[in-house]
Amino acid sequence: MAAFEEGTWVWMPDEEHIVVPAKVKATFSAGSPGNVTSEDGEDHSLSGDQTKALTVCEEQCLSSKVDNLITLNDLNESSILHNLRIRFKLDKIYTSVSSILISVNPFKQLPLYTPEIMESYVSGIRGKDPHVFAIGYQAYNNMMSDGADQSVIISGESGAGKSEATKLILQFLSDLSGRAGGSGKISNIEQQILQSNPIMEAFGNAKTVRNNNSSRFGKLITVKFKGGSIQGASIINYLLEKSRVTMQSKGERNYHIFYQLLAAVDADDKLKAELKLDGPDMYEYLNKSGLTSIPGVSDEKEFEDLNNAMNSLKFAPEEKSSIWKIVAAVLYFGNVKFEVDVKANAEDGSKIGNMDVLTKAAELIGVDAKALEKSLCFRNVGNRSVILVSYSVAEAATMRDALVKTLYGELFQWLINKINSTIDTASEVSNIVGVLDIFGFECFVHNSFEQMCINYCNEKLQFHFNEHIFRLEQEMYAAEGVVVPSTDFKDNQPTLDLMEAKGTGIFSMIDEEINVPKGSDQGFLSKVTNKYEKHAQFEKPKPKACENARDCFGIVHYAGTVYYNVTNFLEKNKDSLHPDVMSCIRASSDSFLTDSVLPKPPPSTPGPSRGGKGGSKKQTLGSQFKEQQQALMKTLNATYPHFVRCMKPNKVLKGSVFEEDLMLAQLRYSGLLEVCRIRKLGFPVRRDFEEFFKRYKAIAPSCTSLDDLIAKLTADGKLPADQFQKGKSKVFMRNAISSDLEVFREDAMMVHIKNVQNIARGFVWKSRFRSWHKILENIKTAIEAKKEEALTSAIDQSAELPFHGVHLQIVKDAKKLQLRLVEEKEVNQLLVNAIEQRDLDVLYAAVKAAKALNPPLSADDYPALNDVAAVIAELEAELALKAELVKAITSRNKADIETLLTKAAGMGLECSETQQAAALKLRLEEEEEATENLTHAIADRDLKSLTAFLAKMAEMGLDNDKVAEGRKLEQQLLAEVAAKSAVTAAIAERKLMSVESALAKAADLGLSGCDECKQGVALVETLKKEIAATEALAAATSKRDLAAIESCIAEAESLKLSSAVVKELANAISMRDQLKKENDAKAVLVSAAASGDADALSSALAKASELGITDGPELESANAALAKMGAQSEMQSKLLNAGSQKRADIEKLISEAEGMGVSGSEIAAAKAALERAKEAEALVASMESETTFDAMSKLFADAQRNGLEKLYGSEMEVAGAKLAKMKRLNDLEVGCESAIKSKDVGSLGKLLAEAAAEGVTSGKIEAAQKKSKSLAAEVELLEKLTVAIEAKDVEGLKKLLADADKKGIEGDKVQQARVLADREQLVADTRAKIEKAIKTFDFGLLNETWEMVIQLGMSGEEVDGWQKKKEEMAALDSAKKTLIACVKTVEVKVYSKGGIAAGDSAPLEAAVAEAKGKGVTGEDPVLANAEKLLGNMGLQIDVQKQCAAALESQDKKELQAALKAADDLELKLESKDNIKILLKEIKDHENMALAEAGGVTEAPDMDEIDPEQLEAEREERREDARNTKYRFWNFSNLRSPDDFAKGILLNKRKVKEGMLKWQDSLVPKSLLDMNRDNSKVAINIHRCLLGYMGDKQMSFPATLAHDILTKGLENPLVRDEIYMQIMKQLSHNPKPESIAKGWQLMCMAVSTFPPSEDFDKFLLNFVLNKIEGIGAVRNYAKYCLRTLEGMLTSGASGFVPSVEEIQAYKERPPILATVELVDGQILSEDLPVTPDLAVGKVTEICAHFLDLEDDRIDTLGMFVYDVPGEPNENDGIERKPENPLIRDLPRTPRPLRAEDYLGDIIVQKARQGRNFKFVFKKKIFLDVSNGPSEDAQYRRLVYLQAEDEVITTGNLRIDDEELVLKLSAMSIAYNYGAEYPTDKAGFFEAEGMSFIPEYWQDNYTEDEWADKLVSLGPQYSQVDPAQVEEDFVEAVRTQDYYGGHLFCVKLAYANSPNDEFQLPELLTLCFREDGLHIFSDSYEHLYHFGYADIIRWGGSSRQFSLVIWEAELELTFELMLHTAQAADMAAIILDFINAIMESKGQE
Repeated sequence: MAAFEEGTWVWMPDEEHIVVPAKVKATFSAGSPGNVTSEDGEDHSLSGDQTKALTVCEEQCLSSKVDNLITLNDLNESSILHNLRIRFKLDKIYTSVSSILISVNPFKQLPLYTPEIMESYVSGIRGKDPHVFAIGYQAYNNMMSDGADQSVIISGESGAGKSEATKLILQFLSDLSGRAGGSGKISNIEQQILQSNPIMEAFGNAKTVRNNNSSRFGKLITVKFKGGSIQGASIINYLLEKSRVTMQSKGERNYHIFYQLLAAVDADDKLKAELKLDGPDMYEYLNKSGLTSIPGVSDEKEFEDLNNAMNSLKFAPEEKSSIWKIVAAVLYFGNVKFEVDVKANAEDGSKIGNMDVLTKAAELIGVDAKALEKSLCFRNVGNRSVILVSYSVAEAATMRDALVKTLYGELFQWLINKINSTIDTASEVSNIVGVLDIFGFECFVHNSFEQMCINYCNEKLQFHFNEHIFRLEQEMYAAEGVVVPSTDFKDNQPTLDLMEAKGTGIFSMIDEEINVPKGSDQGFLSKVTNKYEKHAQFEKPKPKACENARDCFGIVHYAGTVYYNVTNFLEKNKDSLHPDVMSCIRASSDSFLTDSVLPKPPPSTPGPSRGGKGGSKKQTLGSQFKEQQQALMKTLNATYPHFVRCMKPNKVLKGSVFEEDLMLAQLRYSGLLEVCRIRKLGFPVRRDFEEFFKRYKAIAPSCTSLDDLIAKLTADGKLPADQFQKGKSKVFMRNAISSDLEVFREDAMMVHIKNVQNIARGFVWKSRFRSWHKILENIKTAIEAKKEEALTSAIDQSAELPFHGVHLQIVKDAKKLQLRLVEEKEVNQLLVNAIEQRDLDVLYAAVKAAKALNPPLSADDYPALNDVAAVIAELEAELALKAELVKAITSRNKADIETLLTKAAGMGLECSETQQAAALKLRLEEEEEATENLTHAIADRDLKSLTAFLAKMAEMGLDNDKVAEGRKLEQQLLAEVAAKSAVTAAIAERKLMSVESALAKAADLGLSGCDECKQGVALVETLKKEIAATEALAAATSKRDLAAIESCIAEAESLKLSSAVVKELANAISMRDQLKKENDAKAVLVSAAASGDADALSSALAKASELGITDGPELESANAALAKMGAQSEMQSKLLNAGSQKRADIEKLISEAEGMGVSGSEIAAAKAALERAKEAEALVASMESETTFDAMSKLFADAQRNGLEKLYGSEMEVAGAKLAKMKRLNDLEVGCESAIKSKDVGSLGKLLAEAAAEGVTSGKIEAAQKKSKSLAAEVELLEKLTVAIEAKDVEGLKKLLADADKKGIEGDKVQQARVLADREQLVADTRAKIEKAIKTFDFGLLNETWEMVIQLGMSGEEVDGWQKKKEEMAALDSAKKTLIACVKTVEVKVYSKGGIAAGDSAPLEAAVAEAKGKGVTGEDPVLANAEKLLGNMGLQIDVQKQCAAALESQDKKELQAALKAADDLELKLESKDNIKILLKEIKDHENMALAEAGGVTEAPDMDEIDPEQLEAEREERREDARNTKYRFWNFSNLRSPDDFAKGILLNKRKVKEGMLKWQDSLVPKSLLDMNRDNSKVAINIHRCLLGYMGDKQMSFPATLAHDILTKGLENPLVRDEIYMQIMKQLSHNPKPESIAKGWQLMCMAVSTFPPSEDFDKFLLNFVLNKIEGIGAVRNYAKYCLRTLEGMLTSGASGFVPSVEEIQAYKERPPILATVELVDGQILSEDLPVTPDLAVGKVTEICAHFLDLEDDRIDTLGMFVYDVPGEPNENDGIERKPENPLIRDLPRTPRPLRAEDYLGDIIVQKARQGRNFKFVFKKKIFLDVSNGPSEDAQYRRLVYLQAEDEVITTGNLRIDDEELVLKLSAMSIAYNYGAEYPTDKAGFFEAEGMSFIPEYWQDNYTEDEWADKLVSLGPQYSQVDPAQVEEDFVEAVRTQDYYGGHLFCVKLAYANSPNDEFQLPELLTLCFREDGLHIFSDSYEHLYHFGYADIIRWGGSSRQFSLVIWEAELELTFELMLHTAQAADMAAIILDFINAIMESKGQE
């Protein structure tokens, strides 16, 4: 038996850890008892049976440093497992097996992927630890060196970390590509490849029980290269798990996208309105697994990342919108319910139970809901006709699920295609690297078709692995003739044959069963079992081997046996949707769905569609997958493979947990043990003969051939024979000897290296010495040349000398000379500038400065000195000329002005004086011309010219006697023109009244003799005759006097009146003709009467009647003659005379005659007379109603002509009077119109007065009245304009002109006023400018405006005063210019490096005194600036001394004080530069010490600091930091843009401009001036920053932030750089999400380390400026300010937030929380709360603040109270409109759970638009823990809460009046103590009513309440407050609902257990220790249910559901409630249940 020696190690079996190493305490033999000690120090006594199982453990296996398993001497399962275990515990997750990488998922983020680590692998992998980056490097390097395609095959089970490894490989390849190809388009492709991951993960990944982010599909990402740069990529996806869309196992989730979209909808109301989605609990496809969220993952933030990725990959907004609709439709489809459709004559079918849900889903995808309903509930089985067969409910649900899976599957495939269309842009490709991330081996309790496909894929990959590792390895040994013991490995070819064999494999058999009529899952199972029952890789499961063993078969895979359940195998393999449903979906109106997502329909082919062989046949899923795998293997076989074996350390998905059984299983089935063995037994290191000889010849330089070398190495013992073999072309070696040879080689090389180093060092120092000598020569040459540029360059080179050469005299001399040259240059520049400015004062000052230099400036060196004299002489001549010009301008002497201007032109002088002189000359010429023109116009009496020239004079502001004469004449001429125009208009109108009126006005003006008046007088005579004639015509016509009528007609015709115009003439002619006809008829009557002929009489009488003759002797004689002929004739006579009667009499007569049988012509004549009577009656009626004069005149003339006076005498009289009145009205109207037309206001008023007096009115009269007012107003306005013009009242003119414009009044007067107003406005503006120039002492403005004064011709005392002031200002301006010139001269010295001496201020002092003497006041900024400079010069002397003393002492504080003093004065002293250098050296030493101390300084003792003093210092620091000099771009240590861009070849300008602006590319060097090493660190910091802020896609961004913070804490030299980079990235950043991340990092940084003392105010300035903004940035800045100030006070925290804490920033922002007690007392104000700080921790902090000691602290909690008021609009968060169903429900205090976060609450409340506060109080009340407390603070808390519940809020209702009085009195006593009110006045003064519950106050009057409570005073006023607290709480806690939490809800529905269970709409729920109490909204108790009765609860953002057990009825019912507090109620239920169970000792 083997013996185990003392001190050796053994492998000891262990139940938990499989096997552990243990050390033998004392020697024992196997089979004998023994004692060992395990690694953890625990002793174990082993029995003999136990020691038999022990095996020897080599001590090497205990080391975690073994990172390549084949180097283990003791190679077995135990050693491999233990190696992985100990490395895992040290966070060494990567281990290699030769070239194969084992990656163990750490389930936590580790700092393994920082830029430094990535960079280290980019430079090569030799000597580096195993890493996924090393695999990436090998693949890339092999591709570049060999030109061969590569592949990285990443395998492992679900949750092993394959997806993350894939992303890291891609990231590394992208980085390599970026370095190879630079930036630009290629960089965009790299980022787009990385950005494809969020999209694929959202739609293809889900949480499973094994993995929170499990890929439910496989993918091969082919990265395409050319010349080492990525040109594009493509993605092939494999087997998406579509069944997950409709069903998930317990504890799993659907695809991430569903939850992400719902979270986005909850935050985006626009999206919510579009999709109408709710919370995940409301959807059947999401709420069945019991899990809707993943701890630590924000679905909302993930959606933002998804959206950004889509934008990066060029998804159009319309495409995204359509995608969201399809995803939303899937959720709605899941909620579609099917019900049994009972049919009387057929088998029951199915129908939709909630059509509204289906309609929503159909609308989202643009499908007809009815058609979709039909296709889901029926299928068409007809060939040529439609025959519908109903689906059962189960079949319909299956069809719906099939539809959903098809939709989602096709959408996923479209997403992959879309990504490929963006990233696969490569036109030329040289090589590829394929990265395969495929699903891991799966074995579940229930395995289906998907698992078989997945495991088939894994079998193919395992075969590929075996081929490469085992088979090819052994074939190579055989080919090379190397003898290696064979290693058995598990060949899985038989398994592959079983599954994929053509025609006979399992996949083929499934396809065959599909094509068999009535093929079934069981049919397939039977056939496959019969065929393969005896196959070694096939198993028929035993009954207990798996669930439903009868439905299963087993396959023996390389990883173990898996039993597959065949249920739905065939359906899943078909992977097809019924044509009816597909046709319905294809008919969608959504073009995105039909044209892009859905596959194109197969081309129709002839032949039967069912049952036959015609038509296209869809390939099965199994066949597709097989083909994909074959193509994949073909791709992989064409590449050189690199293997990454990912392993899952535990099933709980937690960090630092290593489950040995799980790991061992993975080791076994992955074949890694065999790999280790073959590499161990074999020779894993092999080198070509040539390579071996070249590499190791250095060990034996004398060898000339390979064989000699091998022999020599073997002879020397350096290459033992058993450690290598020589093949036919290679030397094969074991790992150990290969490593030894490398050491021997390095030793041999070291000798040569040292020699080379010695030579190199000597060369370097000699080169340095030569360069130093050259520098000194350059300095000497530069000193001799006295050239500043050369001297500056030489001095800059001196920085390369030892100690910067500051100790060398030549360097000192050079710097001194440099200062002199700089000063000379500045003085020379003064001279040059003075010459350019051509300002005498400046020139005098510059010359003075040049002479003041010691020695003075030499004209030989500076020619500008010679130029100055000439310029001064020229300027002095110009000055004299200007003085003469001013004199000429003042005297307005035109001749002198012309002479001087000619002289100025000759001198080329252009100045304000010449401009003013030219303006005055022009003005004088214009005045002369205007006056002359006006004189001529007056003489000519030419109104047009007169008006024009008067306007010109007014425009020029000229007002003299000639202008007055012109205006007077203008008014006269205007009146005459108006009068003549009025006469002419009246003549044209031919209205007598108008003509007479116009002639009268003309006569008043003396115009009677003018031609117009003569014509008017003649017209008056004519019009009078015409009027007389018309009046006569009217009178004759009225009298029916034929002779008179004919006479009047003759008169009218003689006056040439026209009947067409004169209606009286027309009426007379008509009357004449009528009278003639009547006379003829009367003659006939006389003749007929004489003849006695009855017929003749009848005819004559009829004619007379027709003509209207009703009387006269002729008619009477005819009637008499007819009467003699008998009664018949009498009747005929009456009939014939009917025309003399009215209509009624005629009608009666005709009736009587017809009764007598009379007929014939008499009846006809009577009827004709009747018609005429009707016309006459109508005519009379028309006259009564007529309103117009012309029509009435015509009607009256017709009546007269027809002789109606006889029948209608009274009516005609009335009509005549009416006509006369209308005529009068017409005359008045005509007169008014004429007056209006001529604008004769007087005449118009007179006519209107007459009309008013006569009571005459009409529309025209009323219009004339209105027009009269407007005309009067116009006349008045014109008169006012005249007055204003005379007075030159500008403001009055403006108002009058505005009124004229408003009323539309125009004319010469208005135009004249407008011209004058414009001029006067110019005058006013000019006056204002002059006054402003005088007031502000703006001489330039005064000169500029003076030209306008001249142009406007302004004069008078005011202008004289201005002139005097102008002269004074000129003198002052000259004095100020002299002073300014002196200041500039002195500033040259002040701001020089050398500083000033004591007497340097003398010139400035003299200039200041001179300026004051000339009247310049101290308020003038020029003098103030000069005096300030004088004062500063006095201070500067002191500061220069202070700097010198500080440099002498080298004391840090003195140096800092001196530097600050110099900075405050903005000095540029050389001593200041030296102080900076010295301070930097001191700071470097301090930082080195600080770094050695871990980057943390000792914090000051805060107890010794006065809070008030601290606050004062903070405020002082803030105020100082607000100064603009602390803008971060002014920081002194910042590189110059040129330095920053140094070495950049392309886009150099862009780099310089963007130095301090956001960029998404890497900076070329540090922003701050630092050494090369730290600059390199800064670059990596920026790379981390880009990755964390999302500007560059990088894995594990939280670790990047952690890396930045760690560097900042550990290396003080990069702290300012970190802050500077963050500020840079936050400046001009276009991406909101990047800004948020940047501010989050800033929040973390200011909590970790402070900036340097030099930089702190720059950082403060940045933060303070951002606080002034709005939105989230403002909130971040406030947090930063609070934290930063704390850091500046107390120093670095020494704490870097963990990766998990950093990740919390993605979920929620850091906040400043103010927490109150229930009485409003502030417990903590602006408490910084980091995102990871949960409510439970904040509660502990609050308890700490209160020094609580009671052990019931865990019952306390945090509440959120809504408070009234408008929310802060500056938080930048979009408000969400609240659902109307819950908008009006009161919000009760929200109890927060310990795991809640305050940051989440702030975001929620901001979105709701609600103000709120946090309140700390007791949350859980249990009877067992409600007793009194010895802790005074705890007791007070409970009391305040009880008082609040009873009195303030009234939530706890008290029905007992006596108790109410008692509690109110106790509350008063507690607040007032001995000052308890003793009377009513005191009661009301103490606001006693506020101590009474509001719901009780109306029970009594206030006086009654006062009496009651005052009377209780003696009983309670003297009680100790502590006792009051205890008594009050004791009285309250006995109430039934004490400690309850109230929620106001609205009933949605309740499926009541019986009719008696009725609830009102508004309810109040109370949750307390004993369960749920339901109240009405008026607090009436309705029902009570214990927590045991509440079976289920849950809800969404607006609903809450309670499923309750009704014990008496033994059934459940559901309450659905509308509420915004569903989550709060769910949380408090859990809290109470947990508290109750904990109190009872239960879990």
